[in-house]
Amino acid sequence: MYVSPLFEDHTQGFTHLIVSALRRFLQRSTTTEDSLEVKDLVARLLVDVMRGQIYHDEKIVMKLVESFDVKLTNIEKAVCQIKEKNDLSCGIAKELVEEYIVTLAKSQMYITAVTLIEQFSIYHYGQSFLLDMIQSNQFKAAEKWATFMGKPMLSILVHEFIKKNMLKNAYEIIKKNNLKQDFPDLYKRSKER
Repeated sequence: MYVSPLFEDHTQGFTHLIVSALRRFLQRSTTTEDSLEVKDLVARLLVDVMRGQIYHDEKIVMKLVESFDVKLTNIEKAVCQIKEKNDLSCGIAKELVEEYIVTLAKSQMYITAVTLIEQFSIYHYGQSFLLDMIQSNQFKAAEKWATFMGKPMLSILVHEFIKKNMLKNAYEIIKKNNLKQDFPDLYKRSKER
């Protein structure tokens, strides 16, 4: 994984193959110890990506986090292991992840940012984050994040979709998230269509 960025044009495909092969190998013949070791190694790679030491596409980062179920504790362990060699200190894992999420959001890579927010249970992003996603036409990411945050954000998302005259999208969110009682008129009108 550290060498794959050297292949430039073929990096993404090559890296996806490595991740998929490793995941399959671990599913077939693994012990708990092997699984924990792999999580720690993946966490270390993610720390290096977040710090800009190595470059991997955001899709690779998302695949690594989801495939190996890396948690904040794994990131923290990786940070503590490399702190002696670098100017890092233990206890900064959450801040490191949050900085990376901000970088992704600034680059409008919202779906990856939302995946990391969910995976690492970071709740402090508010309504402005949702509005930024909507303004950037990142509706899938906005819905995913609003669902993660709960009913108040889902309601804001529905209102924003109504403002944009995206009634079908609003109806789908109402239906999926049991918000019929909050938007009875829109639900009834959309259902009749």
